[in-house]
Amino acid sequence: MIPAYQPDERLVTLVRALHRESRKPLEIVVIDDGSDASSRPVFEALGSDAIVLQHPTNRGKGAALKTAFSYIWEQRTSGVVVTADADGQHTPEDILRVGYYVEEHPKKMALGRRTFKGDIPWKSRMGNNLTKKIFAWCSGQEIQDTQTGLRGFATEYVPFLQRISGERYEYEMNMLYEWVRTYPVQELPIQTIYLNKNETSHFCPLKDGWRIYKNLLKYSLREKLISLLKFGGVSFLSFCIDYSIYSACAAFLPLADAVRLIVANTIARGISGLFNFEMNRRVVFQKKGNVLRSGVQYLILAICIYLLSTTLISGIYTLTHFNVYILKLFVDFCLFLISWAVQKHFIFLDEK
Repeated sequence: MIPAYQPDERLVTLVRALHRESRKPLEIVVIDDGSDASSRPVFEALGSDAIVLQHPTNRGKGAALKTAFSYIWEQRTSGVVVTADADGQHTPEDILRVGYYVEEHPKKMALGRRTFKGDIPWKSRMGNNLTKKIFAWCSGQEIQDTQTGLRGFATEYVPFLQRISGERYEYEMNMLYEWVRTYPVQELPIQTIYLNKNETSHFCPLKDGWRIYKNLLKYSLREKLISLLKFGGVSFLSFCIDYSIYSACAAFLPLADAVRLIVANTIARGISGLFNFEMNRRVVFQKKGNVLRSGVQYLILAICIYLLSTTLISGIYTLTHFNVYILKLFVDFCLFLISWAVQKHFIFLDEK
């Protein structure tokens, strides 16, 4: 799949080289995304080497990819899809290597990873470094080349990719963000090629960059807010369980007063803690793997939170004599956020 807008003869050279160097037959789909009449000879020169799908007007790279997805899905054939750029940034060897890798690993998306070393345009180097850091913060997974257009995946994932939002350059970032949340990814080193300092690129740093970062942050904040709300709901249920069991034990255990309260509090905290751990593991963070290790880490965190809460409340009160009830609410809310972050990014981190 090669989306193209105002391409030159390099597109024809690439398509012919792919057919010549591939060790098996290829079907190459080129999407003319509303190019003007000056590019018509280029598309005509492709002849029978490629299927050309056309947009009457320029709709964006994401829309072009989705048009090709629809065409591929209508063929009802299984195989490997590779997306590549039309401006000569990807060599035939690298494009084919990505496809061969996915044939051997059909459950993964393969990304062609550029190295960004040597004579690289400063805008490209800076943009990739910034986007890489924002993507890692938003998704929790570090990808070295988040902006690569060379990607490979099995055809069975086409419906999943079609449902992802975005019509222009932001679609590729949305695609990568949604993919890494569910499926594994593998980066393959490729040649880093920038012709004429990347002057032929149609990427607008301000307008397209805003679309990319806006969507990344929107998805990330929405996901974190949902996670935080679930975490808060589980914490509230745990409090209700803790308080109910404590009250019942304090009322009915046939023990001396001092002993009864200690035993009641211990039983209540133990049961509510187990409930909180299991609900966070299964519902909030959906963690699979070593339960014992997560349980030990959770217990250590609970002890640390308890000690921090006690120390901060007593210490701040000693220094300020602030209202103890408001002080406890403030301290426990701050520790609630810390607890959520530690559980999300460490204890219940998704190993994918």
